[in-house]
Amino acid sequence: MRLITILLDGLAGRPLPGLVHGTALATAKAPGLAALASDGRSGWLDLPRGFADVYRPEALLAALAGWPASDALGFRRGPLEALAAGLPASGSADRAWSGALVTLDEDGLVVESQAPALSETETGLLVEAMNPGLAGLGGEMRTTGPGRVVVVGPAAESAAPDPGPVRIGDLLPEGRGRDRFARHLNEAVRPALEAHSVNQIRIDLSENPVHGVWLWGGGSRKAVSEVAGRKLAEERVAVVTNSPLGRGLAECRGWPVIELATPWEGRLSGHPFRVPALVEAMRKARHLVVWVEAPRDGGDYGAPEDKVWAVERLDQHVLRPLADLARAHRPCRLLVAAGGPAGAGDPPRLPVLVAGDGVLADRVTHFDEAAVEQGALGRTDLERLLNFAWDR
Repeated sequence: MRLITILLDGLAGRPLPGLVHGTALATAKAPGLAALASDGRSGWLDLPRGFADVYRPEALLAALAGWPASDALGFRRGPLEALAAGLPASGSADRAWSGALVTLDEDGLVVESQAPALSETETGLLVEAMNPGLAGLGGEMRTTGPGRVVVVGPAAESAAPDPGPVRIGDLLPEGRGRDRFARHLNEAVRPALEAHSVNQIRIDLSENPVHGVWLWGGGSRKAVSEVAGRKLAEERVAVVTNSPLGRGLAECRGWPVIELATPWEGRLSGHPFRVPALVEAMRKARHLVVWVEAPRDGGDYGAPEDKVWAVERLDQHVLRPLADLARAHRPCRLLVAAGGPAGAGDPPRLPVLVAGDGVLADRVTHFDEAAVEQGALGRTDLERLLNFAWDR
Protein backbone atom coordinates (compact mmCIF):
# COMPACT_ATOMS: atom_id res chain seq x y z
CA MET A 1 0.00 0.00 0.00
CA ARG A 2 1.18 3.50 -0.88
CA LEU A 3 -0.09 6.57 0.95
CA ILE A 4 -0.40 10.22 -0.14
CA THR A 5 -0.77 12.44 2.94
CA ILE A 6 -1.98 15.98 2.26
CA LEU A 7 -1.88 18.59 5.04
CA LEU A 8 -3.59 21.86 4.06
CA ASP A 9 -2.48 24.75 6.23
CA GLY A 10 -5.16 26.88 7.89
CA LEU A 11 -8.09 25.98 5.64
CA ALA A 12 -10.38 24.70 8.40
CA GLY A 13 -11.94 27.09 10.85
CA ARG A 14 -14.97 28.66 12.40
CA PRO A 15 -17.61 30.50 10.32
CA LEU A 16 -16.33 33.71 8.73
CA PRO A 17 -18.35 36.88 8.04
CA GLY A 18 -19.70 37.21 4.52
CA LEU A 19 -19.41 33.54 3.54
CA VAL A 20 -22.63 31.92 2.32
CA HIS A 21 -22.08 28.64 4.15
CA GLY A 22 -20.05 29.91 7.07
CA THR A 23 -16.60 28.39 6.58
CA ALA A 24 -14.25 28.44 3.59
CA LEU A 25 -14.41 24.64 3.20
CA ALA A 26 -18.21 24.67 3.18
CA THR A 27 -18.48 27.66 0.82
CA ALA A 28 -15.84 26.76 -1.77
CA LYS A 29 -16.70 24.88 -4.97
CA ALA A 30 -14.29 21.97 -4.59
CA PRO A 31 -15.40 18.96 -6.65
CA GLY A 32 -12.13 17.13 -6.06
CA LEU A 33 -12.53 17.24 -2.29
CA ALA A 34 -16.20 16.31 -2.63
CA ALA A 35 -15.29 13.28 -4.75
CA LEU A 36 -12.75 12.10 -2.20
CA ALA A 37 -15.29 12.57 0.61
CA SER A 38 -17.90 10.61 -1.37
CA ASP A 39 -15.48 7.75 -2.03
CA GLY A 40 -13.90 7.65 1.42
CA ARG A 41 -14.44 8.06 5.14
CA SER A 42 -14.39 11.33 7.04
CA GLY A 43 -14.13 12.38 10.66
CA TRP A 44 -12.33 14.50 13.22
CA LEU A 45 -8.70 14.10 14.27
CA ASP A 46 -8.21 14.85 17.95
CA LEU A 47 -4.74 16.37 18.36
CA PRO A 48 -2.60 15.26 21.30
CA ARG A 49 -1.85 17.85 23.94
CA GLY A 50 1.07 20.02 22.94
CA PHE A 51 0.30 19.99 19.23
CA ALA A 52 -1.88 23.09 19.32
CA ASP A 53 -0.82 24.89 22.51
CA VAL A 54 0.60 27.41 20.04
CA TYR A 55 0.50 27.18 16.26
CA ARG A 56 2.71 24.11 15.66
CA PRO A 57 2.12 22.63 12.18
CA GLU A 58 5.65 21.23 12.16
CA ALA A 59 4.70 18.77 14.92
CA LEU A 60 1.60 17.55 13.06
CA LEU A 61 3.50 17.37 9.77
CA ALA A 62 6.26 15.29 11.37
CA ALA A 63 3.71 12.96 13.00
CA LEU A 64 1.86 12.43 9.71
CA ALA A 65 5.22 11.82 8.00
CA GLY A 66 5.96 8.95 10.37
CA TRP A 67 7.55 10.14 13.61
CA PRO A 68 5.86 9.04 16.87
CA ALA A 69 3.85 11.87 18.42
CA SER A 70 6.27 12.20 21.34
CA ASP A 71 9.18 12.70 18.92
CA ALA A 72 7.18 14.94 16.57
CA LEU A 73 6.72 17.45 19.39
CA GLY A 74 10.51 17.89 19.40
CA PHE A 75 10.48 19.50 15.96
CA ARG A 76 10.61 23.28 15.70
CA ARG A 77 10.04 25.41 12.64
CA GLY A 78 13.19 27.55 13.00
CA PRO A 79 15.76 24.71 12.91
CA LEU A 80 13.94 23.07 9.99
CA GLU A 81 13.92 26.32 8.00
CA ALA A 82 17.62 26.81 8.78
CA LEU A 83 18.29 23.40 7.24
CA ALA A 84 16.32 24.34 4.12
CA ALA A 85 18.24 27.64 3.86
CA GLY A 86 21.59 25.85 3.99
CA LEU A 87 22.75 27.57 7.18
CA PRO A 88 25.61 25.47 8.56
CA ALA A 89 25.13 24.11 12.08
CA SER A 90 28.49 25.17 13.46
CA GLY A 91 29.97 27.18 16.31
CA SER A 92 27.77 28.55 19.07
CA ALA A 93 24.79 29.42 16.83
CA ASP A 94 22.70 26.43 17.90
CA ARG A 95 19.34 28.20 18.03
CA ALA A 96 17.21 29.01 14.99
CA TRP A 97 13.95 30.90 14.52
CA SER A 98 11.51 31.64 11.76
CA GLY A 99 11.05 35.36 11.36
CA ALA A 100 8.77 37.93 9.76
CA LEU A 101 9.73 41.48 8.83
CA VAL A 102 7.34 43.74 10.75
CA THR A 103 6.32 47.34 11.29
CA LEU A 104 6.56 48.64 14.86
CA ASP A 105 5.42 51.74 16.66
CA GLU A 106 7.52 53.73 19.12
CA ASP A 107 6.60 51.40 21.99
CA GLY A 108 7.62 48.25 20.10
CA LEU A 109 4.01 47.34 19.35
CA VAL A 110 3.59 45.35 16.16
CA VAL A 111 1.23 47.35 13.97
CA GLU A 112 1.73 45.23 10.85
CA SER A 113 2.69 41.59 11.33
CA GLN A 114 4.13 41.04 7.85
CA ALA A 115 5.06 43.93 5.59
CA PRO A 116 2.69 43.78 2.59
CA ALA A 117 3.84 44.21 -1.00
CA LEU A 118 7.41 43.35 0.02
CA SER A 119 9.03 41.21 -2.67
CA GLU A 120 11.54 38.43 -2.08
CA THR A 121 14.21 40.59 -3.78
CA GLU A 122 13.48 43.52 -1.45
CA THR A 123 13.54 41.15 1.52
CA GLY A 124 16.97 39.94 0.41
CA LEU A 125 18.27 43.52 0.21
CA LEU A 126 17.04 44.24 3.75
CA VAL A 127 18.56 40.99 5.04
CA GLU A 128 21.90 41.92 3.46
CA ALA A 129 21.78 45.25 5.30
CA MET A 130 20.85 43.63 8.64
CA ASN A 131 23.44 40.83 8.68
CA PRO A 132 26.45 42.97 9.73
CA GLY A 133 24.60 44.05 12.86
CA LEU A 134 23.44 40.51 13.50
CA ALA A 135 26.98 39.15 13.10
CA GLY A 136 27.99 41.19 16.14
CA LEU A 137 25.53 39.08 18.17
CA GLY A 138 26.93 35.82 16.80
CA GLY A 139 23.99 35.30 14.45
CA GLU A 140 23.06 35.19 10.77
CA MET A 141 19.89 35.69 8.73
CA ARG A 142 18.69 34.28 5.40
CA THR A 143 15.67 35.08 3.23
CA THR A 144 13.01 32.35 3.02
CA GLY A 145 10.31 34.24 1.10
CA PRO A 146 8.69 37.66 0.67
CA GLY A 147 8.91 39.30 4.09
CA ARG A 148 10.08 36.02 5.65
CA VAL A 149 13.48 35.10 7.11
CA VAL A 150 15.23 32.47 9.18
CA VAL A 151 17.64 33.56 11.92
CA VAL A 152 20.30 31.60 13.80
CA GLY A 153 21.87 32.77 17.03
CA PRO A 154 23.82 31.62 20.09
CA ALA A 155 22.20 29.27 22.59
CA ALA A 156 23.42 31.33 25.55
CA GLU A 157 21.28 34.25 24.40
CA SER A 158 18.14 32.20 23.86
CA ALA A 159 17.10 29.98 26.72
CA ALA A 160 13.49 31.10 27.17
CA PRO A 161 10.54 29.47 25.38
CA ASP A 162 9.10 30.98 22.20
CA PRO A 163 5.61 32.33 21.63
CA GLY A 164 3.50 31.36 18.67
CA PRO A 165 3.27 33.46 15.52
CA VAL A 166 2.85 37.19 15.72
CA ARG A 167 -0.63 38.62 16.15
CA ILE A 168 -1.32 42.25 15.33
CA GLY A 169 -1.22 44.16 18.61
CA ASP A 170 1.36 41.92 20.27
CA LEU A 171 4.41 43.49 21.83
CA LEU A 172 7.84 42.39 20.79
CA PRO A 173 9.22 40.26 23.62
CA GLU A 174 10.92 41.58 26.71
CA GLY A 175 12.79 39.81 29.48
CA ARG A 176 15.61 37.28 29.36
CA GLY A 177 16.80 34.39 27.20
CA ARG A 178 15.20 34.33 23.75
CA ASP A 179 13.63 37.64 24.52
CA ARG A 180 17.02 39.27 25.14
CA PHE A 181 18.35 38.05 21.79
CA ALA A 182 15.24 39.32 19.97
CA ARG A 183 15.54 42.74 21.60
CA HIS A 184 19.27 42.97 20.88
CA LEU A 185 18.68 41.88 17.29
CA ASN A 186 16.13 44.62 16.64
CA GLU A 187 18.29 47.24 18.34
CA ALA A 188 21.23 46.19 16.15
CA VAL A 189 19.39 46.19 12.82
CA ARG A 190 17.04 49.16 13.19
CA PRO A 191 19.58 51.85 12.11
CA ALA A 192 20.32 49.93 8.89
CA LEU A 193 16.60 49.50 8.22
CA GLU A 194 15.69 53.14 8.83
CA ALA A 195 18.30 54.34 6.32
CA HIS A 196 17.61 51.69 3.68
CA SER A 197 16.37 52.72 0.24
CA VAL A 198 13.71 49.98 0.27
CA ASN A 199 12.10 51.63 3.30
CA GLN A 200 12.47 55.11 1.84
CA ILE A 201 10.59 53.97 -1.28
CA ARG A 202 7.89 52.31 0.87
CA ILE A 203 7.37 55.58 2.77
CA ASP A 204 7.13 57.50 -0.52
CA LEU A 205 4.44 55.02 -1.64
CA SER A 206 2.56 55.47 1.68
CA GLU A 207 3.43 51.91 2.72
CA ASN A 208 4.56 51.00 6.22
CA PRO A 209 8.35 50.60 6.48
CA VAL A 210 10.09 47.58 7.99
CA HIS A 211 11.36 48.33 11.50
CA GLY A 212 12.34 44.93 12.85
CA VAL A 213 12.03 41.16 12.91
CA TRP A 214 9.55 39.06 14.86
CA LEU A 215 11.10 35.74 15.89
CA TRP A 216 9.02 32.62 16.57
CA GLY A 217 9.17 28.84 16.21
CA GLY A 218 12.66 28.77 17.72
CA GLY A 219 14.51 25.74 19.00
CA SER A 220 17.81 23.96 19.31
CA ARG A 221 19.21 22.80 15.99
CA LYS A 222 21.11 19.99 17.72
CA ALA A 223 17.99 18.73 19.52
CA VAL A 224 15.94 18.73 16.30
CA SER A 225 18.72 16.88 14.49
CA GLU A 226 18.73 14.18 17.18
CA VAL A 227 14.96 13.68 16.95
CA ALA A 228 14.99 13.75 13.16
CA GLY A 229 17.60 10.99 12.99
CA ARG A 230 15.55 8.37 14.83
CA LYS A 231 14.41 5.27 12.93
CA LEU A 232 11.03 5.43 11.19
CA ALA A 233 8.68 2.63 10.21
CA GLU A 234 8.69 3.86 6.60
CA GLU A 235 11.83 5.43 5.12
CA ARG A 236 10.79 5.63 1.45
CA VAL A 237 9.25 9.09 1.61
CA ALA A 238 9.11 12.08 -0.76
CA VAL A 239 7.86 15.58 0.11
CA VAL A 240 5.82 18.00 -2.04
CA THR A 241 5.79 21.52 -0.61
CA ASN A 242 5.76 25.27 -1.21
CA SER A 243 7.42 25.92 2.15
CA PRO A 244 10.91 26.03 3.73
CA LEU A 245 9.37 24.12 6.65
CA GLY A 246 8.52 21.20 4.35
CA ARG A 247 11.89 21.39 2.62
CA GLY A 248 13.66 21.34 5.98
CA LEU A 249 11.75 18.25 7.12
CA ALA A 250 12.82 16.48 3.93
CA GLU A 251 16.40 17.72 4.25
CA CYS A 252 16.84 16.25 7.73
CA ARG A 253 16.19 12.75 6.28
CA GLY A 254 17.60 13.17 2.80
CA TRP A 255 14.15 12.72 1.23
CA PRO A 256 13.54 14.10 -2.27
CA VAL A 257 11.56 17.33 -2.55
CA ILE A 258 9.15 18.26 -5.35
CA GLU A 259 8.68 22.02 -5.39
CA LEU A 260 5.10 23.27 -5.37
CA ALA A 261 4.25 26.61 -6.97
CA THR A 262 1.85 28.83 -5.03
CA PRO A 263 -1.49 27.34 -6.13
CA TRP A 264 -3.77 30.26 -5.20
CA GLU A 265 -2.01 32.85 -7.35
CA GLY A 266 -4.25 33.79 -10.25
CA ARG A 267 -1.49 33.62 -12.86
CA LEU A 268 -0.88 29.91 -12.28
CA SER A 269 -1.94 27.69 -15.18
CA GLY A 270 -1.54 23.95 -15.41
CA HIS A 271 0.16 21.93 -12.70
CA PRO A 272 1.97 23.69 -9.83
CA PHE A 273 4.64 20.96 -9.78
CA ARG A 274 6.80 19.17 -12.30
CA VAL A 275 4.72 16.13 -13.20
CA PRO A 276 7.67 13.91 -14.31
CA ALA A 277 9.45 14.56 -10.99
CA LEU A 278 6.27 13.76 -9.07
CA VAL A 279 5.69 10.52 -10.98
CA GLU A 280 9.31 9.47 -10.47
CA ALA A 281 9.09 10.21 -6.73
CA MET A 282 5.85 8.22 -6.48
CA ARG A 283 7.43 5.30 -8.31
CA LYS A 284 10.25 5.06 -5.75
CA ALA A 285 8.44 6.11 -2.55
CA ARG A 286 5.73 4.44 -0.52
CA HIS A 287 4.72 7.67 1.21
CA LEU A 288 4.20 11.04 -0.47
CA VAL A 289 3.85 13.84 2.09
CA VAL A 290 2.27 17.06 0.79
CA TRP A 291 2.48 20.23 2.90
CA VAL A 292 0.77 23.32 1.46
CA GLU A 293 1.53 26.39 3.57
CA ALA A 294 -0.68 29.48 3.75
CA PRO A 295 0.70 32.77 2.37
CA ARG A 296 0.87 34.40 5.81
CA ASP A 297 2.04 33.28 9.23
CA GLY A 298 -0.35 31.31 11.40
CA GLY A 299 -2.26 29.70 8.52
CA ASP A 300 -3.69 33.07 7.43
CA TYR A 301 -5.03 33.67 3.91
CA GLY A 302 -6.26 37.22 4.41
CA ALA A 303 -9.91 38.05 3.72
CA PRO A 304 -12.58 35.31 3.91
CA GLU A 305 -13.05 35.33 0.12
CA ASP A 306 -9.28 34.83 -0.31
CA LYS A 307 -9.49 31.70 1.82
CA VAL A 308 -12.34 30.38 -0.34
CA TRP A 309 -10.29 31.13 -3.45
CA ALA A 310 -7.36 29.19 -1.95
CA VAL A 311 -9.56 26.13 -1.32
CA GLU A 312 -10.82 26.19 -4.92
CA ARG A 313 -7.35 26.60 -6.42
CA LEU A 314 -5.90 23.84 -4.24
CA ASP A 315 -8.74 21.58 -5.23
CA GLN A 316 -8.16 22.19 -8.95
CA HIS A 317 -4.38 22.28 -9.10
CA VAL A 318 -3.24 20.01 -6.25
CA LEU A 319 -5.90 17.63 -4.96
CA ARG A 320 -7.33 16.43 -8.26
CA PRO A 321 -3.90 15.73 -9.87
CA LEU A 322 -2.83 13.86 -6.72
CA ALA A 323 -6.02 11.77 -6.82
CA ASP A 324 -5.16 10.87 -10.43
CA LEU A 325 -1.64 9.98 -9.32
CA ALA A 326 -3.03 7.66 -6.64
CA ARG A 327 -5.20 5.85 -9.17
CA ALA A 328 -2.13 5.31 -11.37
CA HIS A 329 -0.09 3.76 -8.54
CA ARG A 330 -2.41 1.22 -6.94
CA PRO A 331 -2.84 0.09 -4.30
CA CYS A 332 -2.82 3.60 -2.87
CA ARG A 333 -4.79 5.70 -0.38
CA LEU A 334 -5.04 9.42 0.28
CA LEU A 335 -5.21 11.03 3.70
CA VAL A 336 -6.36 14.67 3.71
CA ALA A 337 -6.23 16.88 6.81
CA ALA A 338 -7.22 20.55 6.94
CA GLY A 339 -5.21 22.48 9.50
CA GLY A 340 -6.55 25.38 11.51
CA PRO A 341 -8.65 26.05 14.62
CA ALA A 342 -11.64 24.15 13.27
CA GLY A 343 -12.94 22.57 16.48
CA ALA A 344 -13.75 24.04 19.83
CA GLY A 345 -13.08 20.83 21.70
CA ASP A 346 -10.29 20.00 24.10
CA PRO A 347 -7.95 18.76 22.69
CA PRO A 348 -8.27 20.68 19.41
CA ARG A 349 -9.41 18.73 16.36
CA LEU A 350 -9.09 18.85 12.59
CA PRO A 351 -11.36 17.56 9.80
CA VAL A 352 -9.80 14.56 8.01
CA LEU A 353 -10.70 12.03 5.33
CA VAL A 354 -9.19 8.81 3.99
CA ALA A 355 -10.02 7.55 0.50
CA GLY A 356 -8.62 5.07 -1.95
CA ASP A 357 -8.21 1.34 -2.44
CA GLY A 358 -10.08 -0.81 0.05
CA VAL A 359 -11.83 2.07 1.82
CA LEU A 360 -15.59 1.52 2.21
CA ALA A 361 -17.33 4.85 1.70
CA ASP A 362 -19.56 6.41 4.33
CA ARG A 363 -22.49 8.75 3.58
CA VAL A 364 -20.49 11.99 3.65
CA THR A 365 -20.44 13.73 0.26
CA HIS A 366 -18.73 17.01 1.14
CA PHE A 367 -15.55 17.80 3.07
CA ASP A 368 -16.19 20.54 5.60
CA GLU A 369 -16.41 21.05 9.35
CA ALA A 370 -20.11 20.19 9.61
CA ALA A 371 -20.17 17.30 7.12
CA VAL A 372 -17.36 15.31 8.77
CA GLU A 373 -19.44 15.13 11.96
CA GLN A 374 -21.43 12.38 10.21
CA GLY A 375 -18.35 10.51 8.94
CA ALA A 376 -17.56 6.88 9.75
CA LEU A 377 -14.11 7.75 11.12
CA GLY A 378 -15.81 9.55 14.00
CA ARG A 379 -13.40 11.18 16.42
CA THR A 380 -10.06 9.49 16.03
CA ASP A 381 -6.53 9.93 17.29
CA LEU A 382 -3.28 10.01 15.31
CA GLU A 383 -2.39 6.37 15.85
CA ARG A 384 -5.79 5.03 14.77
CA LEU A 385 -5.96 7.40 11.81
CA LEU A 386 -2.55 6.36 10.50
CA ASN A 387 -3.23 2.66 11.07
CA PHE A 388 -6.42 2.98 9.05
CA ALA A 389 -4.76 5.03 6.30
CA TRP A 390 -1.96 2.47 5.96
CA ASP A 391 -4.44 -0.46 6.16
CA ARG A 392 -2.52 -1.94 9.09
